[in-house]
Amino acid sequence: MKTTVISVKGDAPDSALLRPPAELVRQGEVVGFPTETVYGLAARADRAEALDRLRQLKGRAGEHHFTVHLADAQALDREPLTVSPVARRLVRRCWPGPLTLVLPQEGGGTVGYRVPGHEVARAFLRLVEAPVVGTSANPTGEPPAVDAEGVLRYFAGRIPSLIDSGPARFAQASTVVKVEGGRWEVLRVGAVSEEKVRRAASVVILIVCTGNSCRSPMATHILKQLIAEDRHIGVDEVEKAGYSIISAGTAGGFGGATPEAMQVVREMGGDISGHLATGLEREMVEHADHIVAMTESHRQRITELVPEADRRTIVLDIPDPIGGDVTVYRRCAHQIRTQLKPNLHGLLA
Repeated sequence: MKTTVISVKGDAPDSALLRPPAELVRQGEVVGFPTETVYGLAARADRAEALDRLRQLKGRAGEHHFTVHLADAQALDREPLTVSPVARRLVRRCWPGPLTLVLPQEGGGTVGYRVPGHEVARAFLRLVEAPVVGTSANPTGEPPAVDAEGVLRYFAGRIPSLIDSGPARFAQASTVVKVEGGRWEVLRVGAVSEEKVRRAASVVILIVCTGNSCRSPMATHILKQLIAEDRHIGVDEVEKAGYSIISAGTAGGFGGATPEAMQVVREMGGDISGHLATGLEREMVEHADHIVAMTESHRQRITELVPEADRRTIVLDIPDPIGGDVTVYRRCAHQIRTQLKPNLHGLLA
């Protein structure tokens, strides 16, 4: 067997070049293909003979599962899976990219899934028009190939086709994370650090006011207190528990918290002296799982930036204390706590 090498540019993949190797996979062959992590071997997931061939190439016996490779995250919804909110957050924030998610199947057991952060890989997967599994292009126990030359060293004459799109960007395997319900575990650290996984898995709550100098900084501390009380942890443990709280202002971006806001938070046992006012941006709204608007006018600005964010937004009724004395700020903080508390469990979901 001769291995045909097909060179395809990574930034603008030519479908005409990718159709022949995609057709080979559709027919049950194993093909080499690039990803941003390492090069892989692709086979049709619903053909027993293709999976057997893949195991032979890898030198791997038994029923070891291979990772299902998807062209886009939407394809995950067509799989027989239970996808928890934690898994959804990781999908939204890490795909396409170098993260493999091991998820529970409806009938029992688990399967790994990945959407490669590589244009050629995704274009190739779309053209197969059948479920595809992939594994790193190397015999078991050998280093994964990170370029076409490496694949050929292992498999020249043993696979019919190889897509060459230059060296793999990360040149290391994907990070593998197992998710079960609200729990996650890193099974293998790769191109994504465990700290990045933790941040991506966290519930992100965005609090929005006008200047980001009084209401939203106070609300950030108050919400942390409420979460700590509910979860029986310290305020300083809230982020580690999986909750990231950020704030911004529709007209923010200058200076820090007001002296009165800092005093009130100090009285509550917190410290916002290092707070810097931040202006509300579209990316913040898109990234947030839940959004707390101080007033209806803030909700309107949020939905101007991202219309679909309306369903993720709750609106409080908190007048602006700016210009008032510390008594006004204390009253404002009390109102924030009183109105946040009934919404707490919805914000933590």
